[in-house]
Amino acid sequence: MFLCVTPYSLLLYAVWPLFTIQVARTGSFASIFQIAEMWRMVRAQPVKFLLIVALFFGLYMAASFVILPAYVRLHVHEMANYYGELNGLRQFRKHLKQYLDDIPGVEPFLLGLLTAVDLHELERLLGEMETAVAS
Repeated sequence: MFLCVTPYSLLLYAVWPLFTIQVARTGSFASIFQIAEMWRMVRAQPVKFLLIVALFFGLYMAASFVILPAYVRLHVHEMANYYGELNGLRQFRKHLKQYLDDIPGVEPFLLGLLTAVDLHELERLLGEMETAVAS
């Protein structure tokens, strides 16, 4: 979910603010199904709409960089508690790969994160990755 930049997820960044504007303008959630009216609104003021989409996307990216490390840590600890440390880490690798797949700058850390043998090593590598990617 976080930082996924497939074409369909990018469409969400364009459509979600549009739905929000439409609901705020009309005061009804049913108005999100009035696609022709929303399209007229975008064509009438494309620059304002693009600024709103850029702001929404920027806020989402900023929130993702703050929330993602905490969520990754919570997820790996929950899996380790449920499956045991070794099996939990082994099963968490596919989730970790999906979390970090589209984040630029994590490639040097990815192999170490995916081959970590205990939670302490994974925590250490996550901390190193956070400081390197954030700066």
